[in-house]
Amino acid sequence: MAQNTHQEHIVNSDSIYINNKDDRKSNHIQVITNGLLGDNDIQLKNCNVDIVSGGHIKAPEIRTTIIKDASGNDAITLSGGNTLDFNVVNVDFNNANLINMAAISASQVSSANGYASLDAELDALTTNKLSITGHTPSKIFVSTSGGGITTGTINPADITSGLSKLSGIEASATADQT
Repeated sequence: MAQNTHQEHIVNSDSIYINNKDDRKSNHIQVITNGLLGDNDIQLKNCNVDIVSGGHIKAPEIRTTIIKDASGNDAITLSGGNTLDFNVVNVDFNNANLINMAAISASQVSSANGYASLDAELDALTTNKLSITGHTPSKIFVSTSGGGITTGTINPADITSGLSKLSGIEASATADQT
């Protein structure tokens, strides 16, 4: 039968200083418990941990549901089902490349111009470009700021005629443009 060796030690102090600065770099201060998460854990209750200079937290696994910013605002919520809810407006990838991400089709991207999707907007622009109704032959096309194309009032022959009157421009240089 195993002996009960449980002993409680209470340290009441304003600060506890643990230092191994004179030891080899491979010597570390270790606090070890046995068992799985939930068995013999180290619990810090009502305690803030503030790494004040050059520190890092390194762990093979971190379990949490909310990551907060330095002001205490929810920044990222891990809501199960492999879902990240970003609670801030901007996510800055700092020029990093996204890899192993599922493809996003144009039909999945919303349009800011009143169309059901980017795909529908592109279809409308392509249709408008390719089937211009009311086009008058031998006139110049004019585009609108929305990508629409209409028939202009200028005849290419008028441009050729005007350019030929300028010194240094030969009529043959513009004749094939009509």
